[in-house]
Amino acid sequence: MRVERMIQPQDVGFMAAGILIGAIAVIAMQASCEADVRVRSPALWTGPICPAADPLAEDLARCRSLSPEQAGDPLCRELWAAQRRKFLAPSKAPDDGGAPLDLFPTIPKAPEAVAGPRAPAQKSE
Repeated sequence: MRVERMIQPQDVGFMAAGILIGAIAVIAMQASCEADVRVRSPALWTGPICPAADPLAEDLARCRSLSPEQAGDPLCRELWAAQRRKFLAPSKAPDDGGAPLDLFPTIPKAPEAVAGPRAPAQKSE
């Protein structure tokens, strides 16, 4: 079989269009993935969601922006120590007092007495 019969001149345009559409699809997929990664990247999260919740947010932001040479700033060291004490402190014990875990919380529990009270068993002689 000869190559001239396999690829006709009128088919070259369709092949070029298919390659072009495929390349555009690959580029669009790559751009959408990069945009998704960029949105989820913590580097773009510039501050807390609720800035009024943390009164030290401005000082902590200033400390985060310091260069490694300036990392010995006493105010920043004190702030970071306070943050460590705040977040690494032992938490309170849970209120359940050691109750056993419910392994299947979505399944309703069966009633204890489905058939009603049982009659006492009779002794057979």
